[in-house]
Amino acid sequence: MLQLLDQIGEILTVGQKVWVDMPHMASWFPGAVMWAEVIEGHREPQPGMVWVRQLPTAAVPNPGEEGGWVSEQPANRCLGR
Repeated sequence: MLQLLDQIGEILTVGQKVWVDMPHMASWFPGAVMWAEVIEGHREPQPGMVWVRQLPTAAVPNPGEEGGWVSEQPANRCLGR
């Protein structure tokens, strides 16, 4: 994985937990975030993007049958922890 930086300029690494700012998605609203883990995808991510798997939260205790929604998200929309 290329070295990608989060919103505050820290390096994102596989296995890291991040908040993903979701308003860039058409049906999401300002302030919507997703708790996720950075993963290796089935292919290299597009430039400036990172693969993540949604993790459970109190608001979404069961994020999916196969362990959570996997998506490619802009690295600069992630905030590492």
